[in-house]
Amino acid sequence: MDADVSRETVLIISHINPANPTAGNERRLFNLIRWLRGEGYRVELLLNLVDIPYAARQKLHEVVDAVHSLPSSSFVDILSDRFCGKSNVWKHQIVNRLSPPSLMQSTAKVVNNVKPAAVISEYIFAAPCLAAVPGDFLKLIDTHDMYSRRAPGDPYYCQPELERELLLLADIVIAIQRDEAAEFARLVPERTVITAGIDYDVETRRSSEVESGSILLVGSDNNANIDGFHHFFSFAWSRIRALCPSAQLRVIGKIGNNFSCADDRVKLYGWVESLDEEYARAAVVINPTFYGTGLKIKTVEALCKGKAVVATSNSVEGLEAPPCRIEDDWNKFAEAVVDLVSNPEKRRAYEAAAYSYASQNFSSQQVYAELSSVLRRNR
Repeated sequence: MDADVSRETVLIISHINPANPTAGNERRLFNLIRWLRGEGYRVELLLNLVDIPYAARQKLHEVVDAVHSLPSSSFVDILSDRFCGKSNVWKHQIVNRLSPPSLMQSTAKVVNNVKPAAVISEYIFAAPCLAAVPGDFLKLIDTHDMYSRRAPGDPYYCQPELERELLLLADIVIAIQRDEAAEFARLVPERTVITAGIDYDVETRRSSEVESGSILLVGSDNNANIDGFHHFFSFAWSRIRALCPSAQLRVIGKIGNNFSCADDRVKLYGWVESLDEEYARAAVVINPTFYGTGLKIKTVEALCKGKAVVATSNSVEGLEAPPCRIEDDWNKFAEAVVDLVSNPEKRRAYEAAAYSYASQNFSSQQVYAELSSVLRRNR
């Protein structure tokens, strides 16, 4: 597809497919693309995928203006020693898989043909591709996460020296939340660091639709979500069950695929047609993750749905004074859930606070203000 020369193009390089977003990172990329197109940019997506099926490609064309994929030879790609020596396991196992030579070659080809105003690498995984972009094009890394902040035993932990090396391939580093922006600024003081979280449409509260006792957990199947759910079920759920006879736990998303139980008050639904209906019926939304970095997008989503939220301190990291009940002790976490489920007036106060907070913090104008300024300066 030929580029529309009447609009400046932003090229995004990603291993994430933003069509039909369910996981938080898919939703964030989808929203970013939606905002860019709303600002008048033509968005082209270079996916680290081979032979995208016709139906999937058609769906992607509803999200972006053009889609590029990799040649079949990428199945046997081995990343060059410049970026991936076998002595570095993280580089070899992760960067090698997500930024193969064919992706770098495709980047150079697309950039040469399209002449984009900016090239965005999704995560640091695709950062080596920016080395194939000439210096007169604006290069950004949309980090999503800071891997050097993870515990050394985490499979995605990245040594600070390597993360710095990859970040230096960009002109602009995009942090997903303000705490990580400060950390990135210390790690790469030579680069401009900006913040862009996730925007959401804030919904009018619908307290009349709430089902008494309904507790909602929404999540993908990443390790932090799975472990948080297991700890909640092991250490908090029995207390909630005992204190609140009407309590029912509804678990939505791939997180439920990693769990089974015979408790008739726990419902595992997997993927559902409408999350809106699930949020509408929920009296309380929980986010029990207790480790992990980045922005906990499901906490943001629940606030934007105007819901009362019980969270751990980890699951609100990067949010400034969010109107959530925050508890790291599982007994207190359970009691906070019961308190809100059993006290509609108190629950409605948290719903009102969530709606107000979301309206002030998650509009596209606020979320993308710094990115908008950077892109405008480059026009």
